Amino acid sequence: HFLALLIEYLFLASMQKIFEKNCWIDILVIGTNQMVTTCKSYITEGGRQRVWDVDHSVLLERLSACQHLYTVYQESFHQSKKRVESAPRPFEISETYVFGKFSSFCRRLDQIKAVIDIEKVNKA
Repeated sequence: HFLALLIEYLFLASMQKIFEKNCWIDILVIGTNQMVTTCKSYITEGGRQRVWDVDHSVLLERLSACQHLYTVYQESFHQSKKRVESAPRPFEISETYVFGKFSSFCRRLDQIKAVIDIEKVNKA
């Protein structure tokens, strides 16, 4: 539901006559950071397990789910941005600033997947 809220949020922000641009961007960054924190918790069962102690098939599913969240979040953001561009007061948002931490997190997830793949090959 966060993503649907994002669309409305950006549109409403663009319609405001007076708004603090940095405040809107900060809220997006806070939401993004919370998603990363939640993904970490999901992967490690709330910190009760280390990544390498989770069954590999379960771990791969969780990693993929987190990466899927990132993809859906970015797609929703771009849809929102297109809608906002047609508004009377569009504004630019640095995607690197908003998505940077989540993007780095997903690259680390790819690295974990690569290690698991190498381990599977070595076991075979």
